[in-house]
This record gives sequence, structure tokens and C-alpha cells, in this order.
Amino acid sequence: MQHSHIKQYNDLMLEYMKEKDIASLSGRLLRKRQDKKLAYQSRMKELEEQDQIKLLV
Repeated sequence: MQHSHIKQYNDLMLEYMKEKDIASLSGRLLRKRQDKKLAYQSRMKELEEQDQIKLLV
């Protein structure tokens, strides 16, 4: 009986650690995506402003 509880505990701990790793990786990927998004938006805005200046001249 004791062995069964230990196995259940170990199985749950393994599942917990896997989920934790996945969540951590997801967080890092979301952060990376946010940084890229800001860089893309900044560059697009620069290009839009350059085009508007050309249209005014």
C-alpha cells in the first residue's frame, strides 16, 4: 500500500514539473514575441512616417 502512495506521489510530481516547465517556456516565448512585436511596430511606424514625408514634398 505504501509503495502505491509513493508511486502516485512521484507520478504527480513528474506531471507537475512537466507542466511547470511548459509554463516557463511559454512565458519566455511570449516575452520574446512581445519584444519582436514592439520592434516590428516601431520599424513600421518609421517607414510610414517616411512615406508621409515623401507624399508631402
